[in-house]
Formats: sequence, structure tokens, C-alpha cells
Amino acid sequence: MQKDALHELIHKLSPTEKRYFRRFTALHGRKGKAYLDLFDLLEKQPVYDEIKLKAALHRTTFVDHLASGKNYLYQQLLKSLRLYHGEQRALFRVYGLLEDVHILLEKNLVRQAAKRIQKALKLAKAYHLDSLHLELLLLDRQLIRSFEQKQAARSIEKNQVATQKNLQQIQGQVAMIDLYDQIFLAIRDRMQIDDPEGQLGQQLDQLSLSLDPTEMSFTSRMSYHLSLANYAMSMRRDLEQAQSHMHAILQLFEAEPHLVDEYPNRYINVVNNYLNLHYLQHNFTPFAIWIPRLEAVRPRTEYLKIKLFQTLYSLKLIECLGLRQYQKALVMLPEIIRQLKRYQKKIHKAFQLEFYQNIALVYFHLKEFTEALDWLNRVVQASKQDIRQDITDLCRCLQLIVHFELEHEDLVQSLARSILRHRDSRVGIAAYQWLARKLGKIILLPPRERSAQVRQLAAEPAELELPTAIKHWLADRLK
Repeated sequence: MQKDALHELIHKLSPTEKRYFRRFTALHGRKGKAYLDLFDLLEKQPVYDEIKLKAALHRTTFVDHLASGKNYLYQQLLKSLRLYHGEQRALFRVYGLLEDVHILLEKNLVRQAAKRIQKALKLAKAYHLDSLHLELLLLDRQLIRSFEQKQAARSIEKNQVATQKNLQQIQGQVAMIDLYDQIFLAIRDRMQIDDPEGQLGQQLDQLSLSLDPTEMSFTSRMSYHLSLANYAMSMRRDLEQAQSHMHAILQLFEAEPHLVDEYPNRYINVVNNYLNLHYLQHNFTPFAIWIPRLEAVRPRTEYLKIKLFQTLYSLKLIECLGLRQYQKALVMLPEIIRQLKRYQKKIHKAFQLEFYQNIALVYFHLKEFTEALDWLNRVVQASKQDIRQDITDLCRCLQLIVHFELEHEDLVQSLARSILRHRDSRVGIAAYQWLARKLGKIILLPPRERSAQVRQLAAEPAELELPTAIKHWLADRLK
């Protein structure tokens, strides 16, 4: 598939960003209209096709200068996005003030530039923009040397103290991020630390003893607690320790709530990880506290809207499933399905499969087996992509149970044989095979004897650790 940077950027724009760009470009008169035509053609192409694009442009000047025309349009799009987002984040406001300072200095308007620097310094400090804060301090010192006379020595000394403190924070931040990256790379795709000699653990222990997190920058403190949480979870399987460090990050945001608006993506990730750690312990008490706080997050971009939708509704579904509040979950499904359809091309397949599984589980536990089967089939049909095999394995087993409930004898036997053919050590496979073996035999009995056999199966001590959904199904069969 041919990819094109301009085409990708256009298809990442939100509707409001597109409207803003159209107004922005309309100011350029006839030239602007020509570029809007090119924009519209690219927007209508689901997949970039340069041959079709040139055919559509055959009567315009773009045909002979397509590369330069696309480059100009790309630059205009970025300029439009800078203007659109310029006041929405402290980071962008500081960059804007920094530009103002350099422009004012070129005009020799030193006092005006100095005021802009002070405003930018306050913003950079409040929002922990450490590297920008350092750049502004050095620029401020330049102004002091060049133009201040009466209190130059005192001002420079004050600046030096702030610069040294800021520089130490940046150095600590780099060191902490380096360690965090080591841990991230060690556990990526495996969820298990590759640290046979315990070197990473020793470094973390030394950091815990030598560093005072309150003296570190915001980013450093985040990296510090994330490192310890990931290590505790992956190496020591210490869920409570991991929860403690995730909660410490949330407390950082609680202490400076303006940072939630500045770094909503980080905040969403941390809340999600924190609640999922509690989910692993089947503790849903914190969900009632943190889900409303997630709902209060104001997403500025379509990307954040999609991320917030994924996170919020994923957490709400697993809470309802964990607490067996299936009717409450059922009420949410129309909105979830609508949003999944709306953002289908913009949500990663792994997240889609997780939603499909959880939607299927809601219908499964409500004994709406035909609906459940539809969503289970969606997961299994995507299994060739080798994404989230854990979800696919569970859904295959749930398919088996659904067909058993619907008394589809041939399909039960076929699925049981398919599950039993697995020859790998993935988590849960042995439990699924145990159930497949049992149900494959029970389905051969006369219909009037099957229920009694399933109740007897549910009453037996479990030979293996079964997934929660299957435990609940067996428990319901005992009633």
C-alpha cells in the first residue's frame, strides 16, 4: 500500500481542525481555493492513489508540479494547526511567547521582550516544562547582561541559582528516563523482566534510597514511579506495590490539577493502569472514584476523544462484568457499538478485539447466546492476524459453550477437537482443553441427561484455574 505524508495528515484531522483550515485557507483568495481543491481530493481518497489524483488534476497546474504543491499544502496545514492549537496547551503558549521575545528583540523592544520572558518563565515552571524553562533562563540572563545596569549582579545571581536547580532536575530526569527505558525494553511484549542477575532491581533499590522524589521534576517523578511499578508488576508480581506507585503518580496530578489538562494522555494511561491493577485482584472499589474523574477529562483532539472512549468504556465494561452487573452493561452497549463503528478505522485492532470480547461476555452472561455468538465470531475471525491470542483463545472456548447451550452437537464436537489439537503452553490452554474434553463427551449424551452432567461438572473441584467467565457459567449451572 502506497503511503503519503500529506494524505496521512489530512485523514488524522478532526472535523473542527478541517473547518479551521478551510477558513484559514480562504484568506488566500484564488490561490487558496486551488489548494483547497487538492485538499478535498485527498480527503476523499480512503487510500492514497497518485494515479487517480493526477487524473483528477489533469486540467490544473498541479499536474506538472504535484510534489511542490503537496509540500506547500502540507506546510500550510501545519501552520493552520499551530494557530488552531496555539492557546490550548501551556507548551504551545510558551513556544509562542518565545517567538514573541525573539521578534521583539529584533525590533529592539527590550522591555516588552523582558515582560514576555517573565510570563513564559512562570508558565514553564508551573507546567514543568524543564528544558524550555532552562532556555528561557539563559535568554533572560542575556537580557540582564545587555540591558540591566543597577541590579545586574543581583539579578544574575538569582538567575544562576534557578539555572543550576533547573539543570540538576533535567540531568536527574534524563537519568531516570534512561532507567525507565531499560525496564520498558526488558518487559516489552513479554510482561516479564529480563533481569537474571537483578541489576535493574539493584539500580532501582539504590535510587529509592538515594533520591528524594519531592526534589525531582514532574517528569522524573513520573518515570521514577512508573519504573518501580513496572518492575514490581513484572519481576516480583507484587500487585500492591505496583498499585502504590501508580497511585503516587495520580497524587502528583491531584496536587497540580492543571497538569491533567496539559497532559491528558499521560493521566488517562495512569488511571487505566491503576484500575487494571485493581481489576487483577478483583477489587472494584477504586473504579467508583476514578471513572468519574476520567469522565471529567476534556479531550482537545480527536485522538484524545478516541483514547478516552476506549479507556472509559473498557473500564466500565470490566467493572460491570467483574461485579456481575450485566443489565447495567447492556444499557451501555448501544453507545459502545455506535462509537466502535464511528472510529473503526482509527482504533487499533487489539482494542477492538477486547471490546468485542467484553460485549460478547455481557450477552453470554445474560444468556442471549445468539448475540454473544455474533461477537465471539468477530474475534475468532480476526485470529489470523495473530493479535491478542489470549482473547482469541478464550473466545474459542466461549464459542464451544454457546454451541453447547444451543445444542449444536456437531459444532460442539468440531470445536472441542479444534481446541484439543492445540499443542502449546499459552496461559489457559490446558483449562480450555479440560473443558473441551468434558463438554465433547457430555454433548454425546441424550439431551435429558446433559444438564445433570454439567451440574455435576460444576460441583467438582476444579482441576485447573479457569477464567472468571467460565467459572461464573459453571456456578450459574449449579443454581
